[in-house]
Amino acid sequence: MIILVLNPQQLTAEEITQEKADILHFFESNRDLNVSCVYIHISAKRHEISTECLEHLYGEPTISETMQLDDRSLTFRISPLAFFQINTLGAQLCYNAISDLIQPNAEQILLDICCGTGTIGLSLASKVKKVFGIELSADAISDAKFNAQMNGISNVEFIEGKAEEHVSSVLDSCGDTPVVAVIDPPRAGLNNSIVRVLRSHPLLKRLVYVSCDPHKAIKNLIDLCRPPSKTYKGQPFVPMRAIPVDLFPHTNRCELVVLFERLEWSQ
Repeated sequence: MIILVLNPQQLTAEEITQEKADILHFFESNRDLNVSCVYIHISAKRHEISTECLEHLYGEPTISETMQLDDRSLTFRISPLAFFQINTLGAQLCYNAISDLIQPNAEQILLDICCGTGTIGLSLASKVKKVFGIELSADAISDAKFNAQMNGISNVEFIEGKAEEHVSSVLDSCGDTPVVAVIDPPRAGLNNSIVRVLRSHPLLKRLVYVSCDPHKAIKNLIDLCRPPSKTYKGQPFVPMRAIPVDLFPHTNRCELVVLFERLEWSQ
């Protein structure tokens, strides 16, 4: 999948139409490039790519990726605005590491915060009682629901919206069932209100935090571990293990997977 970004500047509507025709002709004439689909994003503003400015030009509207996760193979549909790790083999290592750390079992509910297209939750669904996935992107949620159906997974529920608006109600709906959580937020980390909710839920004893930029995640990680206070209610979490995963070869970055467990403050 290729998404081309065009700032129209002084181009007329006719010139933009010709640009799109030239792009389409190029890819139709060079099918040996193995490009599955092409979109163009036309906007004079510098902002993230949005649905309103996106136009499908060539090929299929989505792509798919197959991953070998633990003992099963899962296929995922990916829309142009949905997040998906571009290093598939590295992502497989990352998701298998998450499974090893979180130690899922059939008595637990898994809360997948910032779930994207559902990769982590769906990879663990066969090992837990139920999965709740929360994600802001409507396209990603659509993909996640499609991916669950395509892979024959029924014990999942995906919720579109801001995590800070849904985490508390999802945790409350779990009743007395033990909950484990996986958090895979954007580069900037989690909204602080989500950290406070996670701290205050007594049945959440174990969580895994996945960060593509540990420096920007520091505040979240510290807040999970702070002593109990009026702001951070509930017993603190303690980092138990950390696994760096080389998702970005030949760069100075890595994906950091950190296991936290809840301990009584007296400990």
